[in-house]
Order: sequence, then C-alpha cells, then structure tokens
Amino acid sequence: MSRVLVVGAGIAGLSLACALRAAKIPVTVFERDSELKEVGAGLQVWVSGHDALARLGLADAVSDGGLIVDAHELRS
Repeated sequence: MSRVLVVGAGIAGLSLACALRAAKIPVTVFERDSELKEVGAGLQVWVSGHDALARLGLADAVSDGGLIVDAHELRS
C-alpha cells in the first residue's frame, strides 16, 4: 500500500494524519519545526468541528486543553 505524505503539522495536517491512520492508511507527517509547541494563537472549535474531532478520537484531548466560552462579541 502507498504511504500518504502530509506536509505541515498544524491542526489540519495532524487531523488528516489521524483520520488516515484510523482508516489504516500509512501516513508520514513532515513539519519544518523541530518540535511541536504552542504559538500563542487561539482556535475556536464549533459543535460540528468538535463532532468531527470526536470521530477521530481527538475531542477529549482538545476539550482538556481548552475552555468553554460563555459569551462572545463580534465587531466590524
């Protein structure tokens, strides 16, 4: 079986790699940085995104590292 190469270990690349592994497809992730670390950015995951992460077995890890927003405000 061919191996899939994923370039970039951001949320999209790592989510894709997890989905491929769950489907028993060999995958290798390439990342420019030598280690994965926080970069000071925030990410808001809505319900449908959380559901998708749950199907990949990642929802608990994401929830454990985050917080629930009680209110938000949009400004233009």
